[in-house]
Amino acid sequence: MRKTRPDRRPFVDAETRLRVQTNLDANNARGERPQKYDHYLKGVLWCAGGAKLMIEGPREHELLPTSR
Repeated sequence: MRKTRPDRRPFVDAETRLRVQTNLDANNARGERPQKYDHYLKGVLWCAGGAKLMIEGPREHELLPTSR
């Protein structure tokens, strides 16, 4: 626990701090996040060269043709 100067009391008591920290740790479980949204044109559009249309750009709604 953090050391405090003798003339200062902690803002939060140790029991409350431990309870809050336990809740924060429990909610911070990392895992695989599936792709949130697939673009509705994914796999439908093709460029003239026969390559699939890839979605690239700062925003998912921007469609930029690439030949990969």
